[in-house]
Amino acid sequence: AGEEQALSQLKSIDKPIEKYLFLRRLLETRPDEYYRLLLGNTELVLPFIYTPTVGEACERYHELPGLITRGLYLTLEDKGHILDKLKAWPQQNVRVIVVTDGERILGLGDLGAGGMGISEGKITLYTAAAGVDPSVCLPLCLDVGTNNEKLLADPGYKGLRRRRARGAEYDAFVGELAAALTAWRPHVLLQWEDFGNTNAFRLLERYRPVLCSFNDDIQGTAAITLAALLAAVRAVDAEAATLASKGANGAARAGSGALITPGASTGSEAGGVAPAVAQQLPAGRASPEAASASGREASGELGHHRVLFFGAGEAGTGIGELIAYCIHRRTRCSLQEARGHCFFMDSRGLVCRGRPGKLEHHKEPFAHDVPHVKTLLEAVRALRPTVLIGVSTMAGAFSEEVVREMGRLNARPIIFPLSNPTSKSECTFEQAMRWTEGRVVFASGSPFDPITMPRSSPSPAPSPIPPGTSTGSTTSSHGGSSSSRTVRPAQANNAYIFPALGYAAVLTQCKSISDECFLVAAETLAGMANSYKVLEEGALFPAFSQIRDVSARVMAALCEHMCASGLGIRPRGCDSPDSWLHHVRARMWGVPGAGRM
Repeated sequence: AGEEQALSQLKSIDKPIEKYLFLRRLLETRPDEYYRLLLGNTELVLPFIYTPTVGEACERYHELPGLITRGLYLTLEDKGHILDKLKAWPQQNVRVIVVTDGERILGLGDLGAGGMGISEGKITLYTAAAGVDPSVCLPLCLDVGTNNEKLLADPGYKGLRRRRARGAEYDAFVGELAAALTAWRPHVLLQWEDFGNTNAFRLLERYRPVLCSFNDDIQGTAAITLAALLAAVRAVDAEAATLASKGANGAARAGSGALITPGASTGSEAGGVAPAVAQQLPAGRASPEAASASGREASGELGHHRVLFFGAGEAGTGIGELIAYCIHRRTRCSLQEARGHCFFMDSRGLVCRGRPGKLEHHKEPFAHDVPHVKTLLEAVRALRPTVLIGVSTMAGAFSEEVVREMGRLNARPIIFPLSNPTSKSECTFEQAMRWTEGRVVFASGSPFDPITMPRSSPSPAPSPIPPGTSTGSTTSSHGGSSSSRTVRPAQANNAYIFPALGYAAVLTQCKSISDECFLVAAETLAGMANSYKVLEEGALFPAFSQIRDVSARVMAALCEHMCASGLGIRPRGCDSPDSWLHHVRARMWGVPGAGRM
């Protein structure tokens, strides 16, 4: 009754930020009800504890009424005493930490001490998605000052009123934190979150050999994007191959970049799946072992595609590196050859060898020997990509002309505007669907509303789905008489990856988190997708309402990989996929009446 009442109250509130505050107050006053609501209605609650609402919460963190900070601040004034502050934290059995310095919160920039909101939101997802006991989770914010003039001038701002620490001062402070964590909790998992480009890459590289740590903005974003891309490639290439075998006009392999002329048949029905094709598309795989194998098959197909990124910051090049690593591992080409499948646009145009001026270090591996062009449209026309990914935080960057050109070049253009929050997205779902006549395979960083489209011919029954595998949308009709189809835009939400990966590292006492771990996570998640539903309903991922089941399967695959590769410690009896699945499910926390596995 308490959960139903809380759910009714939540639904009755209009403004997202008020919903956020309601949930925070519920957590403080009635924690059991809060966790029942969270675990029983994760898909509904998630937008109000994390993106997109958490962005506004961070911007207004120090003015929101009644907000009680649930994490630990470490400021420059704590130098020399960081270990003491950790030892004074009320809960000492900490296993998972999310830490930020508030410099690059989502697409909103430097929010200083308000970055605590992102650590608090992200740490909650470990419980909601992977079943980590909230009592062992610590949100952490490093207050090293801010360069946000508005905050410095705001009398209500509660953070340090000074410019950001840089150089030796900053490095010494973070170094003390790393040493203190090792002394305090030797096997703690540390997630770096929303650090600026200046520090994100170098902190990850410096500390990943000595701390069990990862950067979600670089590696988590890369893994969820790779998972979406593998699911898309598997579906698109399977459709193209089936059409080609049937002699369908215009059914060239999607990866060939073959020109699709206006009016040519693409084998799709108003963007949907042709009846003759539907039954031959691959279904999702239920077990961790089968899902991983299916994802590996798609990884091999990725070598036939070309990816163009708009934006070349930490998120973009991190995605590019993991895509290249995937192609390298699954096709046996060199890593540098694999990087040749990825191209980047920054504020000065296409990243390439002949471009005047010095390139930043992380862009150099993707500076290929191609002519320089200045605009995105020119790059699409010159490179003929099969995939377009936006990581620029530039709203509207994927113009109608650009998207239509992607649709002209590809029977199934794969377009991922990943920038957060929604106001920063390179294009909307409705625009991408309209400008490609419904043929786009789409994923975004923030949620968009579903779209109902006309169906020009009856839809066949979908491919069989193994028990336990969710496929996303449940609103499309498949009875053979429906005149429309509902397409739900896939959200490339890192919560499909980082909670499962982090908890797997905790459960196996993993020494360090390798690039291969992210590849395994991405391939396992991608293998759960049903190709029919990818093309017909946009379901690149299982429904988020099934996130705990999804996380359990991803965790099981990761635990086996971590132990088999010598990074983790294998518990007694965990020697098969089924035994790992039982092991991780038994360790997923819940409250009575909620979603315990």
